[in-house]
Amino acid sequence: MSRTLFAILVLLAGTAAAFAGTDNGNDLARRLSTCRKGQEAAMEKEATGNLFFFRYLRVADKLGSTNSQPARIAFKTVEPSSDMYVEFVVTKAESLKIADSTQVGESLAVTGRIKSISKADNRIVLDPVIVRYKDRSTPKVGKELLCEVDPNARYGTDTSSGEEAVVKPGEK
Repeated sequence: MSRTLFAILVLLAGTAAAFAGTDNGNDLARRLSTCRKGQEAAMEKEATGNLFFFRYLRVADKLGSTNSQPARIAFKTVEPSSDMYVEFVVTKAESLKIADSTQVGESLAVTGRIKSISKADNRIVLDPVIVRYKDRSTPKVGKELLCEVDPNARYGTDTSSGEEAVVKPGEK
């Protein structure tokens, strides 16, 4: 019985690690741009090596070509809420399909590991990176929160009455 229980716990622990969430890169950039002097070192240490998802990255510069072997395209993008540069090099085949057709001024959504952060240089470097899709340049008004798309999703909770009550958009 104890071996079975141990095996189940090991499987559950492995599954939880496999489904660990990806952090929001836009929030990281915004926090970094507004942090006080001396806090950026702690933020860099905490974020380096972790996976982050960035949206609305406007392409400021695109270098490289798919004609080189191996194919690689370097991007310098601007994160809109912080005006920080997010730099990365695309080398994955599926990501290159999207990256090759992307022009300066268009926006991308990417997932990548933080390689380095420099508040002094105003930049975040991702390596490796996966380009998810071409994105719009700013959030759409409305329909951005899960609860606005899925009527069963939770918008928030109200505990003022002593009991937890799910609050839907437009309710008080």
